[in-house]
Amino acid sequence: MKIRVRKFVPPSWFHPLGAMMLARKLQPHFPSVINDVAMTLTVDREPYPDPWFAYVDGTRRTGDMMETFRKRHGATEYFAGLEFHHDEDGWPHWHMIIHRKGTYAMDEMTELWGRGIVYLQRIRTGTMRYFLKYITKEMDA
Repeated sequence: MKIRVRKFVPPSWFHPLGAMMLARKLQPHFPSVINDVAMTLTVDREPYPDPWFAYVDGTRRTGDMMETFRKRHGATEYFAGLEFHHDEDGWPHWHMIIHRKGTYAMDEMTELWGRGIVYLQRIRTGTMRYFLKYITKEMDA
């Protein structure tokens, strides 16, 4: 009798394959995002001594930005994910989906963010599969 031993992959956000397993399991529960807005929020490096300070300030600012957005545009659901640039410095930027139909000016969103440039793009596909890559991406330790 032969015994087959397979590598154990834990269903964990901290393991690259485990994160993909969890994302695949969660995907059927995500809402349609057709015509929602995808944003990338960048930080201007000049005011910060290093990426850590930009991360702390930007993380706090993301919530403040969406609170102001809700005051202007009404109830809004959103999903944000943090990513660090893959260079020697590792500066942070955020990817966000605004789950609310509407048209938003890049100037307004950049003013609301107030930390750097904002890129906006209308989502044309119906799933969050593309966005899931940011929360399941393997990070270097």
